Amino acid sequence: MQNPLWSSSSQHPNAHPFFGIVETTVQALRLVYAARLGVIPRIIRRLNDRERSQMIVSGAVFVFSAEESGIRRWTDGRLFLSSRIDGNFLVSERRVRRPGVRRGTLIPASQPSGVQGAEREKTWSQKFKPH
Repeated sequence: MQNPLWSSSSQHPNAHPFFGIVETTVQALRLVYAARLGVIPRIIRRLNDRERSQMIVSGAVFVFSAEESGIRRWTDGRLFLSSRIDGNFLVSERRVRRPGVRRGTLIPASQPSGVQGAEREKTWSQKFKPH
């Protein structure tokens, strides 16, 4: 049996990540506080491949404590362009594979492509670390 993914203090037996848009430091701090109170679950170990593919979707917010989980740096198995700091957030743009592009070739998600059937999209990852 695999170790539990969510904190036992969570009030949700079949917990899933919080879903929403976090735009400000105050919103991020409220989520951290809610996780500390057990209102929303905390991640207490790294996600396995199956969990990553099922749970990491647009709008999913994962909260973890480096001390409790042993996670020092969040990785989700996705490829990103270089990151930039925006206020208290580390923001990264995701790279996506485009249909019809040779395997191993990655294109920034925001870059228009001449490949037929390619979608123009932007995907972002934000990381917040309270001090």
